[in-house]
Amino acid sequence: MLSSIKVSLNKGARGLRKIMKDGGVAFPCRADVSIEYEVQDMVTHTIMLFGAIDFLVNNASIMSQIPMNELNEVTERYEILFLLLM
Repeated sequence: MLSSIKVSLNKGARGLRKIMKDGGVAFPCRADVSIEYEVQDMVTHTIMLFGAIDFLVNNASIMSQIPMNELNEVTERYEILFLLLM
């Protein structure tokens, strides 16, 4: 398991310990998936350790609360979210 940790290193460390305790292999990797070179480094490191990536789960997201009087800014924020998730 590869864990890309952006928000909480503590949660990632707990998950890492549980996976290893249960006999799995894992490593934490701090990366911002909106930054291409960080994703490439994460992929390269994963392939070096495991030889390949068999499957990938993207659970990245952004949360943004927008006041009603600023709805004209929604388009720009939506485009950022769309690029991150795609």
